[in-house]
Amino acid sequence: MVLFTLPFQALAQAQNTASSSSPQCQSLIGGNINNLKDIIDWATCMIVVSVTPLLWVLSLVVFVYGVIQYFLNPNSVNEREKARKYIIWALIGMFVIFTVGGIIDLIRNTFGVSGTTLPLLPETQ
Repeated sequence: MVLFTLPFQALAQAQNTASSSSPQCQSLIGGNINNLKDIIDWATCMIVVSVTPLLWVLSLVVFVYGVIQYFLNPNSVNEREKARKYIIWALIGMFVIFTVGGIIDLIRNTFGVSGTTLPLLPETQ
């Protein structure tokens, strides 16, 4: 049972660190948007804080749905095949999300963007 809750715990930790460690992101989410830079920074914050965890949860729900349908229809080959497709597509989605996150981390490490705060555009004067 503990293994089933690990993805939820990891997502909760990732979301908390992304949102709580960046005061710029907090002010942007609060509606402090004044120019184009703030709009781009807001979009970056929304992707990291909202969209990525939502995609993880969605792929996990599709995977669990496929597994449940697979075991609930032991006699129907057609239904089991449809459930198998749900499982495969959910696994592909999880792999893509994980891979994109790894590529982003690789690029961040290559260019020296480190820390737990979100990389936002520099201020111009």
